[in-house]
Amino acid sequence: DGDGCGADCTVEANWTCDGAPSVCGCTEYWRGGACDECVVYVDAAATGNATATGLGWAEAFSTLQPAIDAAHAAGPGCELWVAEGDYEAYHSTPVGGLVLRSGVAIYGGFAGDETALSQRDPEARRTRILAQSQYAGLVAHHAFVADSVTDVVLDGLIIRGGDANGNGPDIRGGGLFAFESMLTVRNCVIVDNQAKFGGGIFVAGGRLHLTDSVLSLNAVPAVIGASGGRGGGLAAYGATVLIERTVFAGNLAFGGNADGIGAYVEDSHLTILDSVFDGHVTPDGDGAALVTEGSGDVHVARTLFTANRSTDLGGAVYVEADSAVFESCLFVTNESRLGGAVYTNPIPGSSVAFLGCTFSYNHATGRGGAVLALD
Repeated sequence: DGDGCGADCTVEANWTCDGAPSVCGCTEYWRGGACDECVVYVDAAATGNATATGLGWAEAFSTLQPAIDAAHAAGPGCELWVAEGDYEAYHSTPVGGLVLRSGVAIYGGFAGDETALSQRDPEARRTRILAQSQYAGLVAHHAFVADSVTDVVLDGLIIRGGDANGNGPDIRGGGLFAFESMLTVRNCVIVDNQAKFGGGIFVAGGRLHLTDSVLSLNAVPAVIGASGGRGGGLAAYGATVLIERTVFAGNLAFGGNADGIGAYVEDSHLTILDSVFDGHVTPDGDGAALVTEGSGDVHVARTLFTANRSTDLGGAVYVEADSAVFESCLFVTNESRLGGAVYTNPIPGSSVAFLGCTFSYNHATGRGGAVLALD
């Protein structure tokens, strides 16, 4: 109408027409000449900010859940920039867990004055998500919860202290519980969480891309009067999982009959590239580093398995899948009763192949110092 806004202003994504005379500009949280950048700011040190909007560092939220919700409301592609410090996992109930929203990327590692994502330093500026803070005397079951969400990114965070010791879904995913969701976990340290299934991460359905991260000292606890747990670091069921340049180290099993203490994957499509599985022990189970079971396909390349030990089948790896290929992998000083490094249990019509792999100093107290393959 000639007062500053073109006819297409409110048609374009993330644009709005405001003011008198009206001016065409970006909607809340969006910026840039094309209104194509969206940032919500979070800083644990901003506890005295009674009018927090998240529109800048000076107006930063001090807690994560309101910021996640604001970014989601702003629209897909919005980012959280989270300053160094400690952040409690929000829990309005004892279940706990920061609730992830579709289209929101959470980046840690900021000092609190940056103007570009490239200026952050997650190693020097540690952003810690702590689930061990208490609600009614209870530790949160999950640090993060993703339920049927898409295009979620966690990047540059330390995720610690989730204890999934409840019932139903709350025995899964101490660090991250994901159901039918599409997530990327990048540059994260996931440490000291526990659950019967997936102490660090639990995934059911959907897709997980785990890259450039560390999963360490996550645990499968002892469960009295029940079958053993699965996946101290990671457990995935019916999912597509891509793991790249990630270290699984010293994840733990405190109970008997616990399998895949590094990672347990069932009925899934699994790819592992350029990663490390080191120092896992299962006191009464199979495949201390990695177990794959059921249908699906497995491709593992350029990955090191070292110093893993099980008391039964496959010191490092127990593999059952429609198709499994291990390529240019290194297996060193793993130990078990049958299959010092690897135990294969092919299902009818399936295949398992080792291409250019090296096996050194593995040991079996029974048969198959390196590999025991069943027909």
